[in-house]
Amino acid sequence: MSSKLLRPVKGRPGIFGILTDKGWKLLNIAEVSEDDKYDTVYLTMASSGALPSGRTLEFFRDLQNKTILETNFTTPRRLDSGEVLYLTKIGLSIEMACGDTVPAPEVFKKIAYHTRFEFYINRTLITQGPLYKYGIGFGLHGQTVENGQGVVSIGMPSPASIPNLSEIKYITNNYDLRATLTFETLNNSMPTIPAGTYAFRIFLHGRIKRAQTLS
Repeated sequence: MSSKLLRPVKGRPGIFGILTDKGWKLLNIAEVSEDDKYDTVYLTMASSGALPSGRTLEFFRDLQNKTILETNFTTPRRLDSGEVLYLTKIGLSIEMACGDTVPAPEVFKKIAYHTRFEFYINRTLITQGPLYKYGIGFGLHGQTVENGQGVVSIGMPSPASIPNLSEIKYITNNYDLRATLTFETLNNSMPTIPAGTYAFRIFLHGRIKRAQTLS
């Protein structure tokens, strides 16, 4: 994080000012960690067919029965009580496996180039664009000798290579979050993908403060 955005407070060891879209905020560096809030949604194709044009999957909404592998949200569309997120990056992942569904490289390409992402905070649109715009740098990368398989990731295989948002977003549990994936035509055409259950994961990356002890 740029030193222009994070400055020590004179006379207060361990206390830093951080520049956000809501102005300068104080944080105790001992109470924050660089980490991710994440959630997972699914598309189930009962049989081989075209991606469902206009179908929208919404993150952060349906949390019931999800495990910690799938999400670390406990309240729909909101951070946990007392939690603060200084959001610097947003990343998306088409999971390389979901149960026995292991998408071939061409399926990754078809989905990534026919899916639109939108992210809102309190109904304000923060960013939107094609899914492949939002690489996160996680996942497998390299070569494989599996039949019909290749290891595909969105963007460079390094979280540091993912561009930051234009400004740090200050988010508390009083803010509503909405993130969606919508499958759309490209040149009035939708691709065909095999039957199976496809998983999509979002990462909200930044500095997370678990407890509020400063005003």
